[in-house]
Amino acid sequence: MFKPVLCALLLCAAPAYAVSPAKANTQDVRVSDAYARPTVAGQSQGGAFLRLHNPGTRVQTLLSAETPIAARTELHTHIHENGVMKMRQIKGIRIPAKGTVVLEPGGLHLMFFDLKHTLEVGKSFPVKLKFDTGRSQTVTVTVRPLEKTKTQGHHHHH
Repeated sequence: MFKPVLCALLLCAAPAYAVSPAKANTQDVRVSDAYARPTVAGQSQGGAFLRLHNPGTRVQTLLSAETPIAARTELHTHIHENGVMKMRQIKGIRIPAKGTVVLEPGGLHLMFFDLKHTLEVGKSFPVKLKFDTGRSQTVTVTVRPLEKTKTQGHHHHH
């Protein structure tokens, strides 16, 4: 009885935990549509995708991310190398002033290494994003079924 009630309370608190309006600055990057793809037993890597909107008047850069569900988190992109698509770690993701960058499958994304457990559909976990402004924010990433993870009609704006 106690566990279901505690879980329900934590789930209700999750949206407030994602970005607290009281602490948010009007110039802070706004994060939305944060999701991950499910993994299978034994899979040690996973990825997450999201939208980053910069309402400010200066370029901001996402420098790093971390989560308690993985030993290491990296910022990644896909590149063509000798006719083959490969993932590569990058040092930052620039978000233009008044612009939006979409992290999506086949493009920019967060990559998790040495996952501590499988990513199950419907489960959520926190990811802390750190920016070049010295500010950071924690967002809630929800694991979605594969058929619902495609972001259609979104493009990167660099």
